[in-house]
Amino acid sequence: MKIEDYGFIGNTLSGAIVGINGSIDWLALPRFDSEACFAALLGHHANGHWQICPAKPAQSATQCYRGNTLVLETLFKMVDAELKVTDFMPMQLGAPTVVRVVESVHGAVDVVMHLTIRFSYGLAVPWVRQIKGGITAVAGPDALVLRSDVEIRGEKKTCRA
Repeated sequence: MKIEDYGFIGNTLSGAIVGINGSIDWLALPRFDSEACFAALLGHHANGHWQICPAKPAQSATQCYRGNTLVLETLFKMVDAELKVTDFMPMQLGAPTVVRVVESVHGAVDVVMHLTIRFSYGLAVPWVRQIKGGITAVAGPDALVLRSDVEIRGEKKTCRA
């Protein structure tokens, strides 16, 4: 993807780069100068990414920010439906958070999620464990928690839904 096909979300301490294809291809936590857990921007999806998109290819996709905020909306248009993925990082004390809201604007849309967590810029494969309402991923001192109402399954060292 070209760099102009990416949007940015952040919370003043860290940030993520979100592609027009619904994929977070760069995320360093808890700060900008931390090692990335999603580093597909530097190589390929095996270096870590988190994609939420329609199961079937969209006719078009656009991104825009909501007002004067860093709330990024990606809109996928299909023949008879539209899907919106809203991404943001709330400013808060404690652990940094990425929020992804998926909603059908109109029509029925099958949605897929592909999650490949790779700490240390894509070098460290975490131990992933299912918990009530999501998963945890741990590799050495690094850890992430994904909370979701959707069932997540493991597949070839990645997570899918």
